[in-house]
Amino acid sequence: MNLQIAHPPSTICLHVDDLCLTATGDTNDEVLCEADSMVAMAIQEFTEIKKLPFADDKTFVISSDAALTKAAAKNILPSASGADTVRRLGVDYTLAAVATKKGDALPIYKQRIRGVSAKVRRLRAIAPEGAPRLFSAGIIPSALYGAEHFAVPAKDISMLQKQAVRCSNVRPFGVPTTLGLLAIHTDNDPSFRARSAPLLRWAREIWLATDPRQKTTPGHT
Repeated sequence: MNLQIAHPPSTICLHVDDLCLTATGDTNDEVLCEADSMVAMAIQEFTEIKKLPFADDKTFVISSDAALTKAAAKNILPSASGADTVRRLGVDYTLAAVATKKGDALPIYKQRIRGVSAKVRRLRAIAPEGAPRLFSAGIIPSALYGAEHFAVPAKDISMLQKQAVRCSNVRPFGVPTTLGLLAIHTDNDPSFRARSAPLLRWAREIWLATDPRQKTTPGHT
C-alpha cells in the first residue's frame, strides 16, 4: 500500500511472495527514475524494515526496449537479469505479442489448471454433500491465479464451471451445466471470476493513465 500511494502511475502486483513492479513513461529516463524509486522503496519497506530479503536469483527485468532492460538491470538492481520471458514468479510474464498461440505458452498456468481435477476429487471425498464455498475459496483462486494477466481459455472456463456445479449443494442429474450454474452465486461462477479479473486491472490502468494529475500518454514499459 505504501508503494502504491507513493507511485500512483505505476502498477504494483504482489503474488503471494513475488513482487512485480511495472513502470511506464514517455522516455527511458522517466521509466528508469520511476523504477529506481520503486526498487529503493521496496528494499526499504521489505528488507530493511521487515527483514525480508529478496531472492537475487529470482530478480528479473522485462522491458519493451532492449536498451532500457540493460540499463535497468545494470544501474538499478545489479542482481537482476534481463529477460523477455519469466516463468519463476507464479505468473507467466512474456513480451510475446500473442503468447496464447504458442505451443509453449503459459506453462505455469497450464500446470496449475491440470491440478484442478485432483483437488475436486479430494474436496468431494471430504464433503460428499457439496461444498461450494470451499470450491470458491480454495480451488478457484488457485486455478485462476494471475488471471488478470492473460485471457483464460474458454475450454478451461467451461471445465471449471462443470466442477463448480459438481461441488455445489445441488445434484441436478441430467441437467446441463448452464442450468446448474443458476444455483451458484455470480461471484462464485468461474466465468465471472476469470473474465472480470483482466477487466478490473484494465480499468485501473485506464484510470491511472487518464487521471489529470498524472501524465496521460505512457510510453515504454
